[in-house]
Amino acid sequence: MRNLSLAILFVLVFFIIISCSFGDRRLEQALSFAGDNRTELEKVLIYYRGDPEKLEAARFLIRNMPHWYSYKGWQLDSVCHLITQDSLPRGLIREWSNVSFYSLPKVYDAQVITADYLIENIDLAFDVWKEKSWNRNLKFDDFCELILPYRIDNEPLSSWRKLYHDYYALLLDSVYQGEDVVEACRVLCKELHKKGFHYFTDITIPHIDGTLLFRRPAGYCRDACDFTLYAMRACGIPVATEFFRYAPDYQHFHSWNTLRDTTGRFIVFDSEELEPTREPRSDGRRKGKAYRYCFGVQETLNPATDLTDTRIPSFF
Repeated sequence: MRNLSLAILFVLVFFIIISCSFGDRRLEQALSFAGDNRTELEKVLIYYRGDPEKLEAARFLIRNMPHWYSYKGWQLDSVCHLITQDSLPRGLIREWSNVSFYSLPKVYDAQVITADYLIENIDLAFDVWKEKSWNRNLKFDDFCELILPYRIDNEPLSSWRKLYHDYYALLLDSVYQGEDVVEACRVLCKELHKKGFHYFTDITIPHIDGTLLFRRPAGYCRDACDFTLYAMRACGIPVATEFFRYAPDYQHFHSWNTLRDTTGRFIVFDSEELEPTREPRSDGRRKGKAYRYCFGVQETLNPATDLTDTRIPSFF
């Protein structure tokens, strides 16, 4: 009889959560987009039914999940393995530089992600948000964008958060246990600098997965930002990546990291040369139109923008 009562309670809770999703149009659209994987996403909603804050965090991730994906193919696996090597023959580099990795099949998160993966990411993100004193005034919305996301861009999904936390949080705690997020970021930057980053710009590929970057930090400025982002977020330091679509100095893409200070101000930094500081300064580059990567869909658009105008590049 007790087991029957528990089963009935579970079913009731399930239908309550699902019925609530119908009041959230974007959440229901995401669940529908997941197809056969919908049950995995619903498991997460059920798991957090007694924790409103974590439930809303899960809903935030799921709402915004349909437009996130990674690429899949043996070509990508092969070139990622090559990047981990200390040196590559020029002929091999030329061969791979002609491959169109962005034409490989896309694997959408909503259709493959597991409940266990999402739950682990949410729980670990909440742990560092709540335990770090410098996050005392970090609002939930900022937490959702600057610490919570389980991915950065189009990299393969990987269990990066615990990996980076277990390594870098220990190093950070051994050096600094204060309340200044800028100082915490500075200390962690020094640790990242010790590990070193191998700049490799000969082959353009999608973002590298977090576990591979942990073993072999390599790539160009974008990947250096990813490496820093993984470590910072795993330690509860709220950071983002910003970029020029075309840098004013040399008309190419360039990206950098920013730290959200306790005042709400974003501070430019990198783990190589530009330490985070509250003192006003410049990295020496000419100013231009900069963008910030966000996990959530940005719903506030210029009302004059016609999204059906094919003359506007898809990026914008």
